[in-house]
Amino acid sequence: MTTHRRKAKRRHIDFVLLAVVATLLGFGVISVYSASYADAQRLMKNDAYFFHRQALWALLGVIAMITVTLIDYTFWRRWAIPIMAVALLGLVAVLMVSEDRFGARRSFFGGSIQPSELTKLAVIMYIATWLASREKTLQDARLGLIPFSVLLGIITALIVAEPDFSTAILVVMTAMTMFFIAGASLKQVGIALSVLMITFAVLISQSDYAQARVRDYIEFV
Repeated sequence: MTTHRRKAKRRHIDFVLLAVVATLLGFGVISVYSASYADAQRLMKNDAYFFHRQALWALLGVIAMITVTLIDYTFWRRWAIPIMAVALLGLVAVLMVSEDRFGARRSFFGGSIQPSELTKLAVIMYIATWLASREKTLQDARLGLIPFSVLLGIITALIVAEPDFSTAILVVMTAMTMFFIAGASLKQVGIALSVLMITFAVLISQSDYAQARVRDYIEFV
């Protein structure tokens, strides 16, 4: 890479965002130690057991972040569909073959790998690519709102089936924000959000697990 290109890359780094991410990462790792050292000492005879695990994953995440920044965004555009397909297969597989942990089926290998975490990234890449391809037809409900809602509904339904309502809500809100920024009208966003809120309310009313989480949250607040 030439000196000019290296300087251009450095100019495009958002150092404020980088500082925010580093700060949140640091607080997150410290918070894990603060919240888990007693249980780690009791269960593992090592008060830093969970801290070390979190720090390791944080380090792997930083390495992944640096690697991704060195890859041109057009690469991710080309691979958005395969990545989304892998994420969907993971969501299906976790429902079929993973073991029940605390009333939910969310992860493989004893909780180490959660397909829904990959789905968060896959949704951003795939929907960004999809919205870019619909730039001129997004205002048409038949070509914009309806296909978008069906796509998002399939992804959300698989996550809700685990059940993991918090991740499902995060995915929906992220996708809706992208949909609006891409050029969807407030009317389209309002309709989609209304339908989604009603759907979530119905799903929560039918799930003892979700109702328990809502009650715990209310009591905590």
